[in-house]
Amino acid sequence: MIKSVNLVIYRTALMSEARRTHILNASVIAFSHHGYRKTSLEDVAKEAGISRQGLYLHFSSKDELFSATIDYALSMQLEAAEKALSNGSSILSSLLKACDEWAGRHIGQGTSDADDLAASSTAISGDLMKQFTARFEALLTSAISSSTMMASLKNNGLTACDVAKTIYLLTAGIKTTSRTREEFRQSLASALSVLIAPHLKERK
Repeated sequence: MIKSVNLVIYRTALMSEARRTHILNASVIAFSHHGYRKTSLEDVAKEAGISRQGLYLHFSSKDELFSATIDYALSMQLEAAEKALSNGSSILSSLLKACDEWAGRHIGQGTSDADDLAASSTAISGDLMKQFTARFEALLTSAISSSTMMASLKNNGLTACDVAKTIYLLTAGIKTTSRTREEFRQSLASALSVLIAPHLKERK
């Protein structure tokens, strides 16, 4: 009897977590398209195909949902970036893919209303964003440290951390001026080539 009850509890928890993930996926779409101010809980519920009451079973307020959405989206982006850095490709290709996964996913998807996302994200979940940014930079640093260009960087008085921070800043800056993901990728590819290629050539 106890085993049956535990199984029911386990299945219920799985269903609840699956529903929560479904809502967060819908929330990413809604907030990316409309921005923070213009997105209502009703918009998210509609995107998720559930009632507003069903949404309240998981999130009690818009700020709680938005904060959870940021956590979820950044977790997905960081996971994808980590995979990109461990796929066995060249360091230049891996860094480009990782930065695209980290920052390029939602470029061009929103309306002008979505322009408030950056400010709202910082205001509501600033500490969380700093934590994820630090983790992303750590991934870049690790990949650069084990790459073939490390000797050249040392010869020029640079550390892997220096380059990782520069790549992060380049990525963030290019994102703000890109209208589409393809434009972002092209601009980022050029910037990374200028930054990294000389160190790869020097080693040869």
